[in-house]
Amino acid sequence: MNNADATKEGSKPLTGRQALLAYVAERLRENPSWDHRTDPAYNGPHPTILQLMSDADFDRVARKEEERRLQNHSRPVEPQVVVLEVPTRRPRPPVRAALPFGQRLRELRCALGWTQSDVALAIGVSMRTVIRYEKGQSGPIQIAPLRTLRRLESDYANELNTVVYFNEQHEAR
Repeated sequence: MNNADATKEGSKPLTGRQALLAYVAERLRENPSWDHRTDPAYNGPHPTILQLMSDADFDRVARKEEERRLQNHSRPVEPQVVVLEVPTRRPRPPVRAALPFGQRLRELRCALGWTQSDVALAIGVSMRTVIRYEKGQSGPIQIAPLRTLRRLESDYANELNTVVYFNEQHEAR
């Protein structure tokens, strides 16, 4: 029975509190484990408190709730800017073993301050061969120069890493 039917029959329409109590009673009759917190249609106080309230108390609480709701909706909403800071990573230098032989040879020579003839003497080839290696015109035909380069790189790793790191910092500026 709705409020219009109630007025036709001569009874008073339900107050807001009574309507809410009827809603709670109906929900509990349908489902004894009904919970007001999980029901999106229920927007009143806790059912136990609702039973203890008078109609005047309920009306006062409902007015305050309506005023609070209107105040929250009438406030202009400031657009919020979200700035995501993506951590910047320093690009890793390529693995030295993956670099071309000539480039590795040149970097080692420059890091140690050696001349091409010093490198040629250290790896057991001619100076002209070192020039070809560094220009990328040829690679080592025998395994001995590659092994010697690896040994020199490991012997002088600190000097090599310092120079490579310094060059990266200098290029970044």
